[in-house]
Amino acid sequence: MLLKKWLLLIVTKVLLHRLHQKEIFLKKLKLDFMTPILGTVFTCKDETKWEVSSSNILIGRAASHNVMKVAPVTTSYAKRRVIQGDAIAAFSLFIEKFIIDTIIECTQVEARFKTGKADWSTSIEET
Repeated sequence: MLLKKWLLLIVTKVLLHRLHQKEIFLKKLKLDFMTPILGTVFTCKDETKWEVSSSNILIGRAASHNVMKVAPVTTSYAKRRVIQGDAIAAFSLFIEKFIIDTIIECTQVEARFKTGKADWSTSIEET
């Protein structure tokens, strides 16, 4: 009796293992079938021909990148630094001073080149 149970257990494990191996094989076969080879030409029913130009096919759902999951709110940093009606203070939270200085410097170089005046200049207040 014990031998029959032992034998039945072994046969069951072997069958389950083979079934699992078959599932793995079928999944691999399906993926290989779904990945067309570069240069393969497919012809539709209406005789339209399609050629595979890239074999980099992503199967499945694309991951979400750069997706905001929090509702946009004014931060405490912004609340402390922006005065009601002061547009420059609000603008300076997005564009830092070194960026503005670089823009002014490049503008002056271009203006001096175009006008031919070596003393052409502008300031932050003018921009």
